[in-house]
Amino acid sequence: MEKLEARHLIDVLPDSNAVETPIGALPDRALAGVPMGFGNPINPVIVRLLKALADVGTLYVKERKIRVLPRQWKEAIRRSGLPRETFDNALEMARAAGLVGRANINEAGLLVLEALERMQPQADLGLPGESAL
Repeated sequence: MEKLEARHLIDVLPDSNAVETPIGALPDRALAGVPMGFGNPINPVIVRLLKALADVGTLYVKERKIRVLPRQWKEAIRRSGLPRETFDNALEMARAAGLVGRANINEAGLLVLEALERMQPQADLGLPGESAL
């Protein structure tokens, strides 16, 4: 529970009840379409894959997709830092989980990336003793 609260996925109330935060609802929506019995649809390898594809792809806001052109796949593999075989296995798992389509990151994948971005601690908190430079 403490880890979930530290990652801003839940809030623990004074009466020891837990409430899901808006950030915590993002992975729920993203994983709603994952088939039953699928092990871990979000793991570090799939996250690296999603980030690499998002870096090289083009965001289509209206369609809520990031499209990756065939010429961009080699660059995505390089940016992920994964061996080719591991990248291909992760891509197959991400497709089975519904995070990635044939040549794009779909809305579920975008929700995972958004949740990960929002869980990261902010660098400019303005903590005492730190300069704002």
